[in-house]
Amino acid sequence: MARISIEQKHIFVFLLVVIAVVATILIYKFHESKPLTTYTYYVYDNYGNRYGIPMAFRADLRKASNVSIYPDISSIYNIIWNENTKNIIIVFANSSDNGLVATDAFEIAYKLGVIFKVYNMTTNFTPNVISSYDNIIANESYPVIALIPPSLTNDTSVLAINNVIYIQGNTTEGFDLATIKFLMSVLSIKVG
Repeated sequence: MARISIEQKHIFVFLLVVIAVVATILIYKFHESKPLTTYTYYVYDNYGNRYGIPMAFRADLRKASNVSIYPDISSIYNIIWNENTKNIIIVFANSSDNGLVATDAFEIAYKLGVIFKVYNMTTNFTPNVISSYDNIIANESYPVIALIPPSLTNDTSVLAINNVIYIQGNTTEGFDLATIKFLMSVLSIKVG
């Protein structure tokens, strides 16, 4: 039987590599498990200077990035950033979730309002109570964001049809995540 000889320096190098791999995995797992609830949106002025606008979100951006969006992100983006957009109408039906709807409507109007001001856009927001989500009429100048809270839906998603964007969540967290997914789509926020 042949005897294998391993020098101490090889053992030391092997142990260092194992420790480095384990440390890297632990750091990655810790970083990924920590919720990402802030984001800095960067804009440039006419002179090429970059400015950051810090934004806080009520839920994890990584979780929100997994919310389904139909037909695609660019459809949502194009509805809001259309040069003809004058007023964005935020609609909702009365429900037991009116407080949640008001919070998410405010988050949408506030965050987009700040960014619109940076770009000197005069787009306004108008809330409107509706009796039904059927037959909502919208156009390029007056797109509609329809907020559908957990008490009125079994789905969590963002859906765009004919200049109407439906934001819906089947739980409080799902509704917040769908709202954040909408904002991420409109503001081109990408997370890993």
